[in-house]
Amino acid sequence: CLDSPLDTPLYKASRNLRAMRDPLRCSVAEESPEEAQTSNLVPTERGQRSDVVRHVLVDLVLFTATVLVIYGISSLPSSQVLWIVLSVLLVLMVLWRVLHLQSAKIAEIPYTCGYASANGKDVYIVSTLHISPRSERDVIAAIAAVHPDVVMIELDEERLEFMRGPSQRPVLQQFQYTVENGTDSSDAVPLVTQRAYWNGEFAGDQISGPIVLHSSGSSRFSPSVSGCIVLVEDPGLAPLAQLAFAAAKEEARALLCAAHTARAGLSGQQLPAGRLGNESLLTDLRVATRARNMGYPPIPVLMMSQNSSQQLMAKLQTATVQGSFQVLPDDFPRRTLRRRICQEMAFALSGIWLLYGVMECFQVDAGDEFLAAEREAQRRQLPCLCIDLDMDRLCSRFAAAAIPYPQNLLASLRAWLSVPRHALRICFPWKCDVDVLGCTFLHFVSFRLGTCFSFLLGAFCASGLVA
Repeated sequence: CLDSPLDTPLYKASRNLRAMRDPLRCSVAEESPEEAQTSNLVPTERGQRSDVVRHVLVDLVLFTATVLVIYGISSLPSSQVLWIVLSVLLVLMVLWRVLHLQSAKIAEIPYTCGYASANGKDVYIVSTLHISPRSERDVIAAIAAVHPDVVMIELDEERLEFMRGPSQRPVLQQFQYTVENGTDSSDAVPLVTQRAYWNGEFAGDQISGPIVLHSSGSSRFSPSVSGCIVLVEDPGLAPLAQLAFAAAKEEARALLCAAHTARAGLSGQQLPAGRLGNESLLTDLRVATRARNMGYPPIPVLMMSQNSSQQLMAKLQTATVQGSFQVLPDDFPRRTLRRRICQEMAFALSGIWLLYGVMECFQVDAGDEFLAAEREAQRRQLPCLCIDLDMDRLCSRFAAAAIPYPQNLLASLRAWLSVPRHALRICFPWKCDVDVLGCTFLHFVSFRLGTCFSFLLGAFCASGLVA
């Protein structure tokens, strides 16, 4: 993080939010855009270029020295010299941490916390391990000791929402309807509904039309629903995507569903938590096979509470009801079945799913530090930001980096040249860097016996799959 802090999203988010919340503490001077461009951007670009040249030269020297040292050690006739060198290196690493690194650490923050400062901005980075019981304690202790202006977690919104409790994930859509009796029309009745995850594909669209009732227990729709908003009394066990494809085939405008209180464990006024339509991969494959479509359903889907649906169905028995709503925008990550299959296969072959699957069998909790950071930020009324890439952007970045373009080959060469420098920095961390080896040791020491066994078993199975 200290190599190029101006490139990291962590530093950019911290710089912007901290400058807005406390400009005096951040030493942000008021200046015109021209002055800011002249005084800040140009030196930053020059500084980055000089840092790149300096790092390349250092990497070349260290890489050459490393090759010579390895060649010299491997040419020795006895292996005892190698063990002596490794023992001396281990002793030096321990002495470095005891005499130098510990004195450079700030006493109030945990040992697993690193520190960086640039342009008057302070960034504290907590080194965590997702299955370590120590991670949650260190995050809470670091926030309490530092009193930050903003808390940032290395997680995307999609995974954070999955980890949250159901009551913490409301995603609602406004809907209204009017009752027409002959030439008279009643005032619009507003409702709050839950929406499907693919509704964001129709953001900004104004959907309106007569509401027609569809009999429960059937996934087939009659041609009379053309141009209408279809109200399904009880979707049953059929996936909402399957109903949406079937209704769209008869040219319906949208789909309304009633929440099944008994099956979902909801009261008459409650709505499901989170976005609708998130099914398992096997269910999505069945829906795609029946619909012969691996994309998003072509119409939006809303779900209303049981009480609201009963009132609406009672009015449909005696009058004509017109419904309308404007689809709200939704930036939440969503993916088609084609993309989802590619991602699932990539992560399955990489062994990640197998590793976490084995640990899940042993009921090992992972990622509690993220929820702890969010709760602590909410308790202290601090903004909490997700700064990691979501699954779609991660796969896109990986695909773009894997293509052998000249810039990618050059970046790969620079990465290999920098291995000795980073290895030296890991063995002998400087000043307030995160002590990777020391933090890893502390986290492993805090493991419970079941956690340690499941981690080793999962790592063995995952490595065997990759091999």
